[in-house]
Amino acid sequence: MTHPGHIFALAIFGAVGLSHTLRPQIWKDYVAWLAAQGHAGVALYASLHALPGAILLALAGTEDWTGWVLTILGAAFVLKAALYCMFPEFGIEKMRWGVRLAASRWAMAGAFLLAFAAVGAWGAWGNQ
Repeated sequence: MTHPGHIFALAIFGAVGLSHTLRPQIWKDYVAWLAAQGHAGVALYASLHALPGAILLALAGTEDWTGWVLTILGAAFVLKAALYCMFPEFGIEKMRWGVRLAASRWAMAGAFLLAFAAVGAWGAWGNQ
């Protein structure tokens, strides 16, 4: 059975992973701009993690290893969002730290996201 959480993971992590991998400077510039917005920027950045994290928690399921991986990833995204919202100065500092990294590190992050997209694809169609 195709699980909606797996398809969501494939779509969101595939798109975001490809853009991180192919155009990392755009993400660096975007996060730098968000950090410059202060508390409002960190709240928006947190929402970029909270929404997909919550969707994964709601939809991924735990019937097999792929569901567990996506559920844990979703929980990590929600936790990150909560920490950034509860401690916005910490969030802003972590965002600024990320901006100081080389673009190749952002591309590596994209590769990890693509790996999670592959987990979603495998969970949706690979083990039928």
